[in-house]
Amino acid sequence: MARFLFSVWLTPGHMFPAIAIGRALVAQNHQVAFHTDASYEALVRSLGCEVCPIDSGLDAVPLREEAGDPASAKAAFRARFLARVPVDMESLRRAVASWRPDVLINDPVSFAPLLLGERDDIPVATLNNVIFSWPGADMGPYGLGLPPAGGEAQRAYYATLRARAEAFYADVVDDLNALRAARSLPPRAGSLAEATLSPYLHLVPTIPALDYQRADLPPQVHHVGPCLYDPPYDRRAEDEAGRALDWLAHLPAGHLPVLVAASSVFKRSAHLIDAALSGVAGRRVQVPGTPDATVAVLATLPFEHDLHRRTPPAHSYLARFVPHSAVLPRCSAVVTHGGFGMVTKALSYGLPLVVVPYAADQPEVAQRVVYAGAGLRLNPDRLTAASLHDAVLEVLSDGDLRSAARRLGQEMRSYDGPATAARLLAGLATTGRPVLRTGAAPGMPAPALAGG
Repeated sequence: MARFLFSVWLTPGHMFPAIAIGRALVAQNHQVAFHTDASYEALVRSLGCEVCPIDSGLDAVPLREEAGDPASAKAAFRARFLARVPVDMESLRRAVASWRPDVLINDPVSFAPLLLGERDDIPVATLNNVIFSWPGADMGPYGLGLPPAGGEAQRAYYATLRARAEAFYADVVDDLNALRAARSLPPRAGSLAEATLSPYLHLVPTIPALDYQRADLPPQVHHVGPCLYDPPYDRRAEDEAGRALDWLAHLPAGHLPVLVAASSVFKRSAHLIDAALSGVAGRRVQVPGTPDATVAVLATLPFEHDLHRRTPPAHSYLARFVPHSAVLPRCSAVVTHGGFGMVTKALSYGLPLVVVPYAADQPEVAQRVVYAGAGLRLNPDRLTAASLHDAVLEVLSDGDLRSAARRLGQEMRSYDGPATAARLLAGLATTGRPVLRTGAAPGMPAPALAGG
């Protein structure tokens, strides 16, 4: 039996994959705690895990607009994720002293566990709850959502773009190295992904087929498959979800339900809901092998907006929340902003996607969907009711897109992501040494142990 302490960012997209793995660790008779706040305490304890309270003031990411330019995005990143490291580290230090974990588990923007683990000689595993940002010869700079290079000329072009991006973000790595130096830790070099890679274990909760089948990743990086968790919800949400499910269950024959899901963080994604309600709901579509059907839109907009005060058009329903595990089996396609969790859920049910990526990792997620042949990508700056209408009708009627989505879903369901992640974490706790992939390609960079 080993002891594990999760310290991840306090948004659902970061917490829920961690909770899925925490449950699997408990099921394998390990002890698990979360360094988290009061909003998750009851849930975490109900699953058999302990809570090490986080300091007040270390709040979850608020609802926001995405940064409009690279400089603003970088400033927001430094303010949101690096400026908080000293106070986060002090809070985590107290949690470690009381819980005494064998392994710390962080996520790609939780830097305090990496520093504290290295300083105190505690193995740290990273749960990469977004697409892994590791650079590669075929990869463009992370965040643009460029497809893999198709030849030497494109590789050379991507190398130039990556060098520019690394130079632009060099001061972010400098900030991180200043934090390291203040704790007597040696500096790290390279891109931010290289400077923050755990030398022990890096868990990617998807399948290689949704990550370009990359063979150039460090040997401690493991694609474990989806780590999904549907949380319980309060009475108000339960009532609203019940009404949405009742609407879905009573759709007349000949309707194809499409789930349209806005972001819980980026306010601009409300435009996606507006376009779907005005341009998609009630439209006719011809699906091969079936009579003409009518598209029904079940839309979720999880924050306050004027759309909630309008009467939705016919053949549509607007809610703040619906339980995805209950809704997705009844849907024919999904329209989303490209959040990693939502895309993973949709594909795990074999549903084709229309992805409208707004910010963060969403362009990378969208491009991987396109590359896998399971959906379409639309530019949010050019999104209209008409363009969304055309894209939704295409994913509903295109047999190749639907077949690719079903194949990805079958492959995803063949994995047990939480159990696999728990097994790898248990191996790390037992040995204290890097957990390397079996058959990792020769010549891959060996993990540098902490302090190296």
